[in-house]
Amino acid sequence: MLIGNKRFHFPGALLLVLTLFVFCHHALSTSTPDELNRAQFHSLPVAQSKRLQSTDSDPAKHAYPAVPAIPAALRPTSPSRQKKPPYRVNTIDVGDIALLLYTDASVIAQRLPIHLVTSLLPERIEADNVLIYSNRPDTIGDWRIVDVFENSTTTRTATVPARRKHKHPSQASLSHVLNSDNKFLPLLQHAGWNKPHAKWYIYMEDDSYIFLTNLLHHLSTFSWEQPWYIAPPEMSRRGFFALSRTAWEQVFGAEETEVLQARFASGLLDDLRALDRVLKEDGVMFSSSDGGRSGEPLQAQSHRASAINRENWCAPVYSWHDASSRDISRLHGLELNWHSKRTLQYRDIYTHLIADEMSHGRMDWPLAAGNRHAAEYEITAATADDPAGMPPDVGSTVAWQQGWQSADACETACALWTACVQWSFVGVGDEDRQRCRVDREVVFTFVGDGLQSTSGWMASRIDEWAC
Repeated sequence: MLIGNKRFHFPGALLLVLTLFVFCHHALSTSTPDELNRAQFHSLPVAQSKRLQSTDSDPAKHAYPAVPAIPAALRPTSPSRQKKPPYRVNTIDVGDIALLLYTDASVIAQRLPIHLVTSLLPERIEADNVLIYSNRPDTIGDWRIVDVFENSTTTRTATVPARRKHKHPSQASLSHVLNSDNKFLPLLQHAGWNKPHAKWYIYMEDDSYIFLTNLLHHLSTFSWEQPWYIAPPEMSRRGFFALSRTAWEQVFGAEETEVLQARFASGLLDDLRALDRVLKEDGVMFSSSDGGRSGEPLQAQSHRASAINRENWCAPVYSWHDASSRDISRLHGLELNWHSKRTLQYRDIYTHLIADEMSHGRMDWPLAAGNRHAAEYEITAATADDPAGMPPDVGSTVAWQQGWQSADACETACALWTACVQWSFVGVGDEDRQRCRVDREVVFTFVGDGLQSTSGWMASRIDEWAC
């Protein structure tokens, strides 16, 4: 080798080393990645070797078969992801139900029209899925009103099995009852015969509003192929219930009308209690619309038909009872414009329909008297000293006893009871009838008793309710 003017000679050993180096480099550069992995496998930590195998997803590079994936249905589910009952056992849509609306003939002109533009709109439910009942036949627009006491068997469809074709007792045999009493036997018979393909029969009254989307989702947690009866809690039984088709078959499709009539008439029960008893005797399973299943008592969450309280604040709302036409219109508007993925809850009724109206005292929103509207506590001159009429945790006995004397005193009494969220001073200008009504619930529907009143709310306490 010539560098400059000098010639250098490499020893033979050095040339041999260089030759071997070039040869080894060429051999390594032509090895496959899989050969390199195997050559280095034993020198890697176990965890790292698993990671390298898991990231090499090309099956052509592996000499061993791939491990098949575990099917999703067989994979163990972590406790945090397990579904909690009630879960949906089937899908119920509006085409699977028959909606049964009852309105008394004496109020049909006042009560039915609002439902025709809310509850019964065709974009909400098809007319073929609706039956309107009353205690007198009528026709309003395109709607035929069924006389519940006259048509339970005479108008049944041809799809009814022959074994059910029995003579219905005449109107006279029902003791000429032309009111809403004892209506459930003929009403449910007629509904089942004329809507035999319905999976659920949903009964509602004319002063109620059904949140149909919520209720259908709730019914999806029950099997209509089992005998189920879904109704509100015990103390607010008016308004609505749902009966599965299987329950209908088990009770109304299995016995002659005369036998059922005798069973409904025995005892001194009202029509709804009689229905309850007959269903229980025939093995129908009960569930309250607030979640209680068969075997559990139908506990009341409210001493009213419909009210908002701490217990139901975060619960889905399925129906609202004792509602005026204005209430029904507003509730329908709320449901129509509810686009959240979360189900509509009681708190949403408060937030969207009540809170704005509670910023100041109202003269037209009394906590009214009556079985379904009576306030939890009522302070009068005659009852002020009665310990039974006073909460055990009231802050000042003296101030509480003075609550009946004025609106300010009534508001003070409410403030002294830590659970109170609504108060109403009734009898303004009429000292003999003055009283203070306080409650732990928010009443949406107001029904007065003819006395002037001033009402108010402890909004800051309601704001503390949380889910």
